[in-house]
Amino acid sequence: MKFTTSLSGFLAAATLLFSPVNAQPQETKTISGVVLVNDPYYADGTSHHCTTKSFGYRDIGKGKAISIENKEGEIISVTHLQSGVGISLEGNQDINTTSIYYCAFPFEADVRESEFYKININNRGSLPYSRKELEQQDWEVLITIGFQ
Repeated sequence: MKFTTSLSGFLAAATLLFSPVNAQPQETKTISGVVLVNDPYYADGTSHHCTTKSFGYRDIGKGKAISIENKEGEIISVTHLQSGVGISLEGNQDINTTSIYYCAFPFEADVRESEFYKININNRGSLPYSRKELEQQDWEVLITIGFQ
């Protein structure tokens, strides 16, 4: 019993000794984003659901990984795309009457404070954002992939 007390006292002293003096928890922000895939073959009729019918975008869909790095290149957050929803730029929900149709895949990621962020979309490369840019955009990003 005495050993346990001595050990716990030692651990408490070591924790105090090796902890930064004025350590403050780092502030976190939430990046809210949408990946828009513009491809007429990504839709399945008028159900407003997104599919993987298009061979060029099978790597974009529900559950696909999004990672975010800081300026040092450290991965500070990993999240996944949510289910896709079909939308039209004209506000017309009938995809048979519009030629501009997107599948929108939302995501959210909590990130530690940094001056620079790089959002990596699966194997499609990365998009850089400064902290200032994200603040100006209310921590929201819109990423468009596909026909322009």
